[in-house]
Amino acid sequence: SAILKKLLEGFSEIYIKDQDVKESFAISLICYNSESKKIYFSGISQSVFILSDNEIKEIKSQNSFLILKKNDFNDQEFTIKKGDRIYFYSDGYYDQKSEETNRRMYKSGLIKQIEETKNLILKKQVKVLKDHYNKFKRNKERIDDVTLFVVEIA
Repeated sequence: SAILKKLLEGFSEIYIKDQDVKESFAISLICYNSESKKIYFSGISQSVFILSDNEIKEIKSQNSFLILKKNDFNDQEFTIKKGDRIYFYSDGYYDQKSEETNRRMYKSGLIKQIEETKNLILKKQVKVLKDHYNKFKRNKERIDDVTLFVVEIA
């Protein structure tokens, strides 16, 4: 959370200055303590998913407009174990529209894909998620940045 506080201060000073702008950005940060097997999560307008014991849990961040709120960000603490997976993603993955239907995938579509592929080895799961995105999008123009990466605890 200390990193987010500094980032928010710097971003506000550089980007906003004296403008009356209501801009925000999305970010998820995790610190992992390998000795205690704990993660500390802090985020602005961007959650992460954790797959543990075959169950997917969304870890929600704080929502914040840079100008209106200078929140004190708090870390959320979780204990994790070997084999747990943490999914980082941008909204561009699930906001993408399908060429076929012109409808968005939505976060529920991403969760469904994770659920359907959760028993695959990590490398295979990531490939299937990437292939699903590309098949969904087909030749439709990409509307936003797309990030999806998964960390598996060893």
